Amino acid sequence: MNNTIICEYCGTLYNPEEGRCPICQGQPGNSNNYMGDHYDYDERPMEEEAHERRPIGGKIAALIALILLFVGFTGYILYSFELLPFLKPAVEEEVLQNIPCTQLAVDAAELTLEEAGASIQLQTAVEPANTTDQIIFSVDDSTIASVTQDGTITAKAPGETTVAIMCGKYTAYCTVICSFEADDPEPEPEPEPDPDPGVPAPGADPLSISAEDISFFEKTENTMLVLTGGDGSIPEWESSDEAVVRVDETGYVEAVGGGTATVTATVGSESVSCIVRCQFE
Repeated sequence: MNNTIICEYCGTLYNPEEGRCPICQGQPGNSNNYMGDHYDYDERPMEEEAHERRPIGGKIAALIALILLFVGFTGYILYSFELLPFLKPAVEEEVLQNIPCTQLAVDAAELTLEEAGASIQLQTAVEPANTTDQIIFSVDDSTIASVTQDGTITAKAPGETTVAIMCGKYTAYCTVICSFEADDPEPEPEPEPDPDPGVPAPGADPLSISAEDISFFEKTENTMLVLTGGDGSIPEWESSDEAVVRVDETGYVEAVGGGTATVTATVGSESVSCIVRCQFE
């Protein structure tokens, strides 16, 4: 049997050679603490020791479980009722910047203008109202009528033409009828020498494009590029890399693959360009 001492302060069993209790550092006060051969630490029933510790461990576990339950329930209430808004996950800025159009409508399918210079504004409705897709206006024959990007149509000459309104993947049309008679033609002036290449004709507005730098964030995203000015000739459209972006004869641009390309429009001797950045894989 082992000779052991039981500490009179904390009840710890230790070897008398240590001189003091290893737990509380207490020294035995008298020889009554010396258990000698009357106490065998090795033969102490393990069931009795486990029985003595079980109630304390159970209470601690129950207390921890109760605290965790309280914290979890409180957090759920704060999150559900948005009492702490910073707990809500932030929405990525790119998602907020790309809200596609789902519906497009105009207030008139046909308009009649009865004199040169008369104008009227088309009203459009899109859904959702906060769409990030741009509304683009274009006219088939700019010699009959012109249209600005706020939808204002102005009569220029007798005839009929069509105004196209685009928003994202959706297109609406309005037929414009200029029902007045043409003024008596003025005598044709004598032909002037051809201007130098690259120099706009006198009195003609310089050729310009509706956007010089655009970005797409997903495949098939698109827009319509519109030209103003120039000599009135039909423009020729070209993409520097059709694996990145495509463009048709009307200026309709569509994203194809990731990368950067340049869309160029040429009218007569003038050219304008728009850089297209497809920022996706």
